[in-house]
Parts: sequence; structure tokens; C-alpha cells
Amino acid sequence: MSNADSEVDELFDVRNSYYLGNYQQCIKEGQRLKANDSKVLLEKDFYVWRSYLAQKKYKVVLEEKLPEELSCVKILAEYFSNPSKRESILAVLDQENTSSDFHIICSASIYIEEGNYEAALRLLNFGSHLEIIALRIHTYLIMYRTDLALKELKLMQDRDEDNTLTQLCSAWVHIANNGDKLSEAYYTLQDLIDKYGTTPTLANAQAAVLLAQEKFEEAWDILQDNAGDSVDTLVNNMVAAGRLGKGTEMYNRILSQLQDVRPKGKFLESYEEKAQDFDNLRS
Repeated sequence: MSNADSEVDELFDVRNSYYLGNYQQCIKEGQRLKANDSKVLLEKDFYVWRSYLAQKKYKVVLEEKLPEELSCVKILAEYFSNPSKRESILAVLDQENTSSDFHIICSASIYIEEGNYEAALRLLNFGSHLEIIALRIHTYLIMYRTDLALKELKLMQDRDEDNTLTQLCSAWVHIANNGDKLSEAYYTLQDLIDKYGTTPTLANAQAAVLLAQEKFEEAWDILQDNAGDSVDTLVNNMVAAGRLGKGTEMYNRILSQLQDVRPKGKFLESYEEKAQDFDNLRS
């Protein structure tokens, strides 16, 4: 998997669209790409097929005959589409090829989804591709280790400070630190929107900044207009709805949606622990 360091990056539009969460555009750019290098074409397919997964079009991927190098994408599709097979999938993940960036990214993504962050980090330590570093940052932020996330961010910035993925990670780390860098995070995201247009990924990140700044109405407006229906959107909507007093009915509806799509998420675990503590105090 290339690191996009060559003078002409044939995959820029494909990769950039994927990182920004503009998955349909990633697919379109992949279909347009005319390249002779088999490695470039393979990496293009890695982004394109994962874009189908991000759109929950699992059957499209499962029915496609993919090369061995992309077998990990099929495993990822199987994991998300068939919960009954997850245990058997997890049993073989450790046997996956740690010399392949593709396999590292897919396997680590499954471990993160499972909440097994130690296993994810063990895998992610095998690679140095920007997306692998970004996944390490993502994992550390879930674990509330912003100190370690910041160290990884510096690695990304030393490698390619202007890369869209580096810019996104910078914003995520600043949001997690929740201090005087919030404004910087907001303007970084706005700059990406000005360059490439808004996407649910960017809208959610901007909403997270506004929530941290206690600008709840502005965050709510962004979430309703541009943020789609992802897990991040549901979490941000819950926070905004609660702070704006949108009512128990709406709050519980969002909570039910979140419980359906991400029952093992960190946010829900924290929410349920606090709810249990509250019930214990009342009893």
C-alpha cells in the first residue's frame, strides 16, 4: 500500500473522497481512474470496496470475486453483515497477514468495533501507512489517551502535514483535548469544507467542536442539515437534544437508534453505567 509520496498521486481523488466520508464520490473516482500500475489499481479497489461497506452495501462486496490481497475486505463485509459469524471471524483474525497494510487495517477495524483496543493496537504497530497511524490515533482517543494520540499526530504531521487525513486527525485530537485548540479544529474543518464540500464526516466533526464550545443550537442545525445517520451523528444528536431540552420522546428515539446500530459502543457503555448509578442512588 503506497504512502502517496510520489510526485503524481493517481489515487488522490479516490483516497481523499474516502477519508472525507464522500463514499459515492470515491466509487465514482475509482471507476474513472485509468492506471497501468497493478499496485495502484489494487489500492484503488481497497478504497472503493470499503466505500460500499461504509454505505452498508455488504452484498455487493460479498458477491464480488476479489483477489487474495483484498480477501480482508470480504471478511470485514461478513463481519458487519452477519453477526452470527462474528465469533468465528474473530477466531481467525490473528492468523491474518500482518505484512499487508490492507489486512492490518481491516482486522484492526474489527477489533476496534469489538472494543478490543489492545488487540487493535498490537496489529496497528506493524504498519506505518498514514491510515494505520490514523487508526492508532482513533483507538487512543476512544481509550481517552489523548497524550498518546498527540504523539501519533506528530508522526503524521512530520510525514505529510497537508494530507487531508492528517488534517482530520489534527481536528479530532484538538476536539478530544477540549481546550484552546477548539477554534483551530473548527477552522481546519471549515477549510476542508471550503476545498471539497461538506460531508457527514466533516459536519459531525464541526458539530462536535460546537458542542464542546456549548454552541448547541448551531451544532443541532449542522447535524440536521448535513450529518446523515451515522453512529457519530446519533451520539452528537443525543448530546445536543439533551442540552437543548428537545424532550424525552425525541431523546429516547435517538437512544433506541443508537442501541440498534452500535450496542457495544463506548458512548452507550458510559451512558448505561451512569444510568445504573442513578438508579442505584434512587433505590
